[in-house]
Amino acid sequence: MIRTLLALTMLALVASLAPTAHAAEGRFTPRFREHYDLTQLRTPAGNTTYGGLSSSVNLFYEKPLEWSLGLVFNPVVAGRDKQLGTANLALPSKIRIWHYGIEYQRFVLAEPEKYGLFARVGASFDVFDVKYATTRYGGSYYLGLGWEQRVGGVGIAPEVAFRHMIFEKDIQARAFTPSLALRLYFINEWLEGL
Repeated sequence: MIRTLLALTMLALVASLAPTAHAAEGRFTPRFREHYDLTQLRTPAGNTTYGGLSSSVNLFYEKPLEWSLGLVFNPVVAGRDKQLGTANLALPSKIRIWHYGIEYQRFVLAEPEKYGLFARVGASFDVFDVKYATTRYGGSYYLGLGWEQRVGGVGIAPEVAFRHMIFEKDIQARAFTPSLALRLYFINEWLEGL
């Protein structure tokens, strides 16, 4: 049920947000995001909070500083978030949550080729991986707000975001995710010069 709902949500997101009128003006750009995930896990066995560094990679089709639509993979370097505060022995001391999804980013205030304020929405298929326990599957949505500053052929973009995840067996998680992203525009400029 969760997988079907997530697949339909992703399809609706692509259909409703795809920039059709200006698609010919776009280009593919890789992006790399490093973030700290502060995740509150709620399970029938209790609640606890986890924290740790993670990384994402995006492959976006975009018109720089206007819109972006693409795939997201997280984590690229697989670490495990650790339990914070007083330990809840009914829950694992470390967790890993994998996200495979789609994101749409829209700049709401921007100076072309220089800087801009953006909003990002996304939906993903998620895998809740606990060492020595049953893997759980689910889905999530992502809401973010950030600022991109272009410096030469690189865009530097701090962002704050929220992710709500729903897994099988009545497991939910909410994450606050501050991040720093690098957009590698110089790759496109180099390819256009060939």
